[in-house]
Amino acid sequence: MENRSRRLYNLAKLDHIQIENTQGYELQTSVFGPNENNNKVVVIASATGVKQRYYFDFAQYLASHKYTVYTFDYNGIGKNPKTLKKTNTDLHHWSNSDLSSVICHAKKKHTKATITLVAHSIGGQLCVINNKLSDIDNLLFVCSQSGYWRLYPRKHKAMMWLYWNFLIPTTTFLYGYFPAKRLGLFENLPKGVALEWRRWGNSKQYMLAHHSDQYLKKFKGNFLGWSATKDFYAPYSGSIWLYTLFKKQASNYQHIHLDQSYPKLQHLGHFGFFRIAYKEKIWNPVIHWLENPKKNISSLLK
Repeated sequence: MENRSRRLYNLAKLDHIQIENTQGYELQTSVFGPNENNNKVVVIASATGVKQRYYFDFAQYLASHKYTVYTFDYNGIGKNPKTLKKTNTDLHHWSNSDLSSVICHAKKKHTKATITLVAHSIGGQLCVINNKLSDIDNLLFVCSQSGYWRLYPRKHKAMMWLYWNFLIPTTTFLYGYFPAKRLGLFENLPKGVALEWRRWGNSKQYMLAHHSDQYLKKFKGNFLGWSATKDFYAPYSGSIWLYTLFKKQASNYQHIHLDQSYPKLQHLGHFGFFRIAYKEKIWNPVIHWLENPKKNISSLLK
């Protein structure tokens, strides 16, 4: 990984910084940038329990096209279990303390920049209740969704109900955090994050059953949402529920669903978008969209 990283990142600057969130916690943040500031900024909001390193290839690619890119780890991600037990945060803080702090930093550092938020999975959910959403010019949602268990296909409904109502609460109270790594899932989650996520997953209106949509109503930027047929974590019905929230708000709205009509991409799944193997097939069209958000890029994918 390290050797490949050196080859990938030698085309742009890579700085590791700390950004203090509103709770006083230092967020581990990476900044990929071109040699010249072109006032084009991208912030990447990670999926649940996914470290920022997963997005480094994509960030490097954007930087090679003269974008300044910020990646970061939410409070609690990557912490050892002893420290994680003492971590006081939840999804609301991930959105309005962590993500908002990175957006504010980028906005202050690049005062004239166009800011794009690339949100993977739960990253898109956090956007709905984010108090800095009106500062975003472009939203790119990748396999984001409502996690309400009844929106999953029939064969997965029972599994999701058990996940929300047995696995998460039982193991979280037993360990003092959600031991996702021990279960072979993803990075461990703070207790507050896991339990709030559970509440959302049991609610028909998901996050909006517990939080206001006041920030969502202020969004006036451009929106592009992706979903994929072969995605267990984000079923089509869940993505439709979430993306439709932005349909009336966005200046320009696109939703691309990768099904059998995209034979080269229908197996993308939940994580494939950010793999370097899809640089030509997906990342290049995304650059076209970033340069012209009114452009329909579906024809570039086939």
